[in-house]
Amino acid sequence: NVTKLALALSADSASESEEIDEDYQWYVMKKAPEVQTEDRVHYSKDAGMFWKGKTSDGAEVEIFFITAPLGYGPLAAHGHADALSFTMSVNGVPVFIDPGTGNYHQNRKWREYFRSTAAHNTMTAENESQSKSLGPFMWKNNYRVEIESDKMTETGFDLSARHYGYKKRFGLTHRRTLVFETEEGKLTLKDETLGCDGVTARQYFHLSPQCEAVQKSAKEFVIKGPTFEISVEFFDVRSVRLIMGDENMPLGFYSTHLGKREPCSVIATETNCIGQDSLISGFKIKNLK
Repeated sequence: NVTKLALALSADSASESEEIDEDYQWYVMKKAPEVQTEDRVHYSKDAGMFWKGKTSDGAEVEIFFITAPLGYGPLAAHGHADALSFTMSVNGVPVFIDPGTGNYHQNRKWREYFRSTAAHNTMTAENESQSKSLGPFMWKNNYRVEIESDKMTETGFDLSARHYGYKKRFGLTHRRTLVFETEEGKLTLKDETLGCDGVTARQYFHLSPQCEAVQKSAKEFVIKGPTFEISVEFFDVRSVRLIMGDENMPLGFYSTHLGKREPCSVIATETNCIGQDSLISGFKIKNLK
């Protein structure tokens, strides 16, 4: 179910010796949650919002918007700082993926990376995570997420939420809105920086190894999958880069099993935000089946 899926995704869910379960693998590779009803937003307070449906040209789309708590209890045990991250699959193939758990104890650098905000499909402020790490399992500040919209529209959905993880450090509230239009086959994503007094905002979009990103211009990409193409355009950002498996940053890795990591492509944007800025991006799906 959706709750089990989010607990597997938003927090560590396996021991050192066992493999990641099937719910987790959908985000990392190809599995889907058992939600039968299409064209409806499914919601769980412990997970987030999930939608599955079809575009007008027949592409099968699944989108998960993570609005879960950071972790277990006041210290957010086992949590990953992934507020307002999302994943998406098209025709059963993952496009934007969750990075996985990585490891528990083998390497502190990689433990921190896979828990970090930058390892997920969301936005950072000053390249910091949404909460302060207190070691390999705990967090200092358990951020709060508020859902603003979880409604269906005549042609898709309109989802919106905000979190306050950056409020004390930077005076910033991050609001994200996802709007999907089935007729156009288009997802519009809007990140808003509310109340900040000047921060560097970075957005990250981690791609499945089953997809290839081709940069067409400074702010335009085409994501090519086995049976689809997605035209991507970024507005209002200063710069966009395509990064794969950079161990120095680190950035651009995913993990299907504990103790293992593999490189993946990441589209990363950077913008200087002052006051209330909006960063809008569009993802238009073309079905090739």
